[in-house]
Amino acid sequence: MGIAHVILNEDLYDKNFIRNWTAGFSEYADLVLRHYPPERVAGITGISPEPIRRIAGEFARTKPAIAWVGTGASRWPNGSYKAYAIFCLNALVGSIDVPGGVIYQENPGYRDMPAVTQDDIAHKGQELARLDFGQMTRFPAAEVVTHQVADSILMEDPYPVKAALG
Repeated sequence: MGIAHVILNEDLYDKNFIRNWTAGFSEYADLVLRHYPPERVAGITGISPEPIRRIAGEFARTKPAIAWVGTGASRWPNGSYKAYAIFCLNALVGSIDVPGGVIYQENPGYRDMPAVTQDDIAHKGQELARLDFGQMTRFPAAEVVTHQVADSILMEDPYPVKAALG
């Protein structure tokens, strides 16, 4: 987030990519600029502000540059948020779907998934609070918070689980 702060603050981001391929940029930029200056990030990480600034500048000026999550950052509590923050760097510098950047397979296309039919039990289950607290107050931006499920089951929070299939 400190790297993102520098890229935004120094106007090093790819405005064309942001304008044409992103949603929610102003909210993201506001969050980053308000809460993650390199000095604050230094206090959190133990890395002084100067290397954060230097790496941010090098990353933004290298075309293409790739920020990759790997398994280290994402296998800890709040790993989904860490992965989102890291992949946002690729969007900031326009390194998505460009040669040498992060490329997503588009062809051959995949077959459509079969339609899901839910019975009364499924509908009843959909009304319960999510065990991973994704898209709820604890993790409002996360689609899935896999690491939270085991804790929720063990702590019986938000409710006791009688059976789980994985």
